Amino acid sequence: MAQTEAAAIEELILEAGCDDREQAILRQRYTGAEPRTMAQLAAGYALTTQRLQQIESALILRLARSGLDLPPTLAATA
Repeated sequence: MAQTEAAAIEELILEAGCDDREQAILRQRYTGAEPRTMAQLAAGYALTTQRLQQIESALILRLARSGLDLPPTLAATA
């Protein structure tokens, strides 16, 4: 992922007022040198990958509906 896109996601997280868990999920999935997989994150939160997918999808949809500009990586999943 390009550094500018990671920075855009970070800015979006701050602007959107995500809670701590939502911030952590987005940061770990979409920013950093090695984004984590659903399975890795699900294990860390003691969730199934399906439940984590539901949380992530609802969060991205909420962000898309907020009127904030989504970076391409997130927009593709909205």
